[in-house]
Amino acid sequence: MKRGGSAAEKTRHRAVWALVSVLGLGGCQQALPAQAPEPPSACDAPQTEEPLPELSLPRDPEWGTRVTAVELHGLERVPQPLVRSALATRPGDALSEQQVAADLKALLALEVFSHAAAETAPTPGGVRLRYVVRERPRVARVEWSGPVRPPVGRWVPLAAGELYDPARVRRAALGLEDHLTESGYLDARVTVRHRARGDRVDVCWAVERGRRWLVSQIAPQGNARIAANEIKALIDDHHGRANRPGAPFRADLFEADRLRIAALYYDRGFLDVRVGEPRLDRSTRRLLIPIHEGEPYRVASVTFSGKLRGPEATYRELLGVGPDQLFSRSAVLSGLERIAARHRALGRSGRGTPETTLDPATHRVSLRIVIAEDAP
Repeated sequence: MKRGGSAAEKTRHRAVWALVSVLGLGGCQQALPAQAPEPPSACDAPQTEEPLPELSLPRDPEWGTRVTAVELHGLERVPQPLVRSALATRPGDALSEQQVAADLKALLALEVFSHAAAETAPTPGGVRLRYVVRERPRVARVEWSGPVRPPVGRWVPLAAGELYDPARVRRAALGLEDHLTESGYLDARVTVRHRARGDRVDVCWAVERGRRWLVSQIAPQGNARIAANEIKALIDDHHGRANRPGAPFRADLFEADRLRIAALYYDRGFLDVRVGEPRLDRSTRRLLIPIHEGEPYRVASVTFSGKLRGPEATYRELLGVGPDQLFSRSAVLSGLERIAARHRALGRSGRGTPETTLDPATHRVSLRIVIAEDAP
């Protein structure tokens, strides 16, 4: 028998096996598994209202019956000690409708269940109380629609593997909107879409940032008696992060600034001053601060009452504010501190409380100082 074969036969055999390998023929060739299709994106899901968590009480139980046992059913991933710590009903208690309802609300307040129900079954000597819960689905995939994912600020992002809690997701969306607004995106809008996949859910954050608005100039409006630079010097820019040229406008940080501006006017006698809500003029990006100054007030009279430790003339001198002077809030406060110091020197704990009566027709203010002492 001849061994091997001709060179032409060997070449032909190699070509046949190469073709078999390419076509995947032959009993030893294993087909590759088909790749699973990518699930549809949650960003394309319709936006729907999340159903509220449900709870249900037992049907026609014998309220007041002794509870012999408290059971939990439906737990898969949530630790049982955590759940039991939320329950107030204990074996030996009387079955109470109010307490069972409070237990169900406490279970839902854990924000890990979408449903909680209570059931009862008669037992020798009482009733068995069973709480049946349904855990929320887990987050499978987190997606983003819109600009680059914003950095974590005053919001807590969602991660794959967490329990999907619609209430927490809504809070996170509002927190992200606040974060973007505080960064200058005044029209920012964040919506959350979800798509259920069995016992899992995909979540998509749809972020619309809009234009970023930065302050170009701080512009008080209506200030005829006090220079704009004096007013602007009272505005806290929070280490350059807000309410200054080149930084975002933050209306929520402006309340203390309004009080300081009003105090400046009070020191100049403008007791009718009104400092309005600031706003950003989007056409010029100027931060506008509306101010109604009114007219300055002068002191009409100064009187004293209460626990005076000496002649009234002494108190007038200590106060340092008299008729026809331009009213000054800081001058009155300084005088009250001198009066309190005199009482301390006498071994007393005294204080003066100012009471004012305004006459808008004459722009005069009557000042009455009530002196009081704390009990020794």
